[in-house]
Amino acid sequence: MRTPTHRGAASPAKHSPAGRTQALKDLKLTIEYKHLKQNSPGGVLVVPSFEDLRVWNGVIFVRKGSYQDGIFKFTINIPSEYNDKNVWPEVRFVSEVFNPYVNPQTGLLDLRSNYPQWDPNSHFMITVLTFVKKIFYLKESDVADYRKPADPDAWRTFMRDRAAYDTRVAEIVETSQSTVFENPLSSPLSFSQPQAAHDQVRRTLLESEDLTVKSWEQVLDACKRANDAS
Repeated sequence: MRTPTHRGAASPAKHSPAGRTQALKDLKLTIEYKHLKQNSPGGVLVVPSFEDLRVWNGVIFVRKGSYQDGIFKFTINIPSEYNDKNVWPEVRFVSEVFNPYVNPQTGLLDLRSNYPQWDPNSHFMITVLTFVKKIFYLKESDVADYRKPADPDAWRTFMRDRAAYDTRVAEIVETSQSTVFENPLSSPLSFSQPQAAHDQVRRTLLESEDLTVKSWEQVLDACKRANDAS
């Protein structure tokens, strides 16, 4: 796998003060990503672009609530100035989302409404992903004081007609499932149609009464047995 590199505007000379500052910012971002491998919110996955450390591709699998079984893809663009005060990452949904916090025209998540001041000593990429997850599990108290919603129609429907809101969300969930194999942005986080061999591996893994998390050795053995059976 290639190591993501930083693209965009011309970078300052590596050994200049500005270059060293930017290198430190990139290092901090790499450390944040490594931290996410063990601490990302449940159901949320992110992978940096092969070409750019500061472009992340993400997906959330919603497990309960109005958006249950939804699979929503998004991208995160992280400015080179990130780790400075009041420099917010930009989250944009690739999948269609009906939600008070998501602009229906652009797909942009209104992160600033929840974090009007961005403090690099208190706010990190895990903060962003936690908020991404939170908007799919909204309570009325979460949006009651949201005065300038990114989607006013979604806000009004959520607050005044929950049945209509749930109906609209059910349509969005169905759309997210039907488009899960599409990859218009050539994201490294992509999904392929299941094959017969995949089902054989699943059956092999589940044939034991032990339903605990499998080790990598068990998974490899299941793949080998499925291949031998095909």
